[in-house]
Amino acid sequence: TVQRMRLLLPLYIYPDATKQDYVVAGKAMKTLLGRMDIVINPNSGKDSTVTPKAEWVNGLNQITTNAGTSWHKLHGYISTSYGNGSIDIAKAQMTGYATLWSKWIGNFFFDEVALDSLSLPYYAELAAHGQKVLPGSKIILNPGILAPGAVLPPKLMALPGVTTAIIFETGR
Repeated sequence: TVQRMRLLLPLYIYPDATKQDYVVAGKAMKTLLGRMDIVINPNSGKDSTVTPKAEWVNGLNQITTNAGTSWHKLHGYISTSYGNGSIDIAKAQMTGYATLWSKWIGNFFFDEVALDSLSLPYYAELAAHGQKVLPGSKIILNPGILAPGAVLPPKLMALPGVTTAIIFETGR
């Protein structure tokens, strides 16, 4: 199977009806024929547990409208604080995306992912919860900058739903 490159857009801006950011994101998804993943970050994930405000509804609807037939579900932002974040808060945020934001959010973006083996149970529990609340959801991992010689643990990449890891390259 040939894998095509995908673009990741961390759309970490509050929707503003006077700007076209969400319209442009939807048009980009259409231009790229759906080969684009968009991460939505309502208040660093904290607002995922409340009904989306009108600005969010309008902004997310702009993405879906402008993406046309290339539309696919977005990724909800989850901060994991390198495996030190509250698992209950992260799971509540995932449940919030699945229940209150499910018209737009169907996947998850785990930020600040720890790569040590001690954190594996934390991520395994989050990944399992993701599949419970949004069956078939995809998970993108973002460990940030990797130390020289660091590798992504195969067991982490094999968790249910994990499809991608983002690696930040400093160019040094």
